[in-house]
Amino acid sequence: MAQQAANRSFGGTPAFARRIATFLYQRPRLALALLLAPPLLWLGVVYLGSLGALLLQSFFHLDGFTGQVVRQFTLATYRDLLTRPNFDIALRTASMAAIVTVASALLGFPLAYY
Repeated sequence: MAQQAANRSFGGTPAFARRIATFLYQRPRLALALLLAPPLLWLGVVYLGSLGALLLQSFFHLDGFTGQVVRQFTLATYRDLLTRPNFDIALRTASMAAIVTVASALLGFPLAYY
């Protein structure tokens, strides 16, 4: 009778679960890896899936007359990206980002020092 009670684990859980818990307690890195693997795998699939879909759609182009997406493989979108108006927009965006960064540093560092 005492042997049967010893085979049962603490609090009514089976002895097998206790052995697994002891095994994972002795190997904390394995326990951490087992806890982090499912969410990281899910995030990786969702993130990489979204990037793949975005990359695939970047090879489609818009019809100039109707404005609808033409699902035909082409590099027209990338050709249009290198036009003068788009280059001006990218240059203006980069200059605004640089100005905001410098202004934030000029305001933030003295305030942090104070």
